[in-house]
Amino acid sequence: MYEIEIKAWVCDRQKVMDVLNSRATYRGFLDKSDTYYAMPVFRDNKALKVRIRKEKKVFEGKETEEILFTYKNKEVKTGSDGTSIEVNVEKECVLSDSEALDSFLMDIGGKIDHTKKKLTENWTLETPSGTANIELCNIPPLGEFLEIEIVAEENNPQFISAVKAEEMKIMTMCGLTEKDLEPRFYNDMLKEYESKGVKNV
Repeated sequence: MYEIEIKAWVCDRQKVMDVLNSRATYRGFLDKSDTYYAMPVFRDNKALKVRIRKEKKVFEGKETEEILFTYKNKEVKTGSDGTSIEVNVEKECVLSDSEALDSFLMDIGGKIDHTKKKLTENWTLETPSGTANIELCNIPPLGEFLEIEIVAEENNPQFISAVKAEEMKIMTMCGLTEKDLEPRFYNDMLKEYESKGVKNV
């Protein structure tokens, strides 16, 4: 499966929430705590990374907790209009406990690269290109973001273009513009924040 996603900075959280509550279907709240491991295996001169996520979910009044192990291959594509869209190939499984895997990753030479906290309110909205999963995210210490994602069966350029157009419509509906788009990965932004100590890098 391919996750086709855009994200944008949010200045007025309440305004975006009001729009989504009136136009989309509210699903619930997620509290995600991620630990990323850099592994002693390289692709394109970069260490491969895996993630262990501890997730608390309150969806439709039901509270659950999960531990997820994820390997994700990320790619940012730039369209002819100059804007960027993120296309991810994700492979994931549920763990009953993370301690054994954490020890194994460290023993074979992996190192904790960084951690990330992500607090999200979640909605869905039907589009001609499929169901859009919409997240209003707080990423400490970076700030607030809107993420819009549609999952595709194949990495087809024509379909990706159509998906991007639908996602941009939703972003515009929420009062955001192309100037608010953020092409960088959160992980890169967090590293830049840590190195510079500057808010909203």
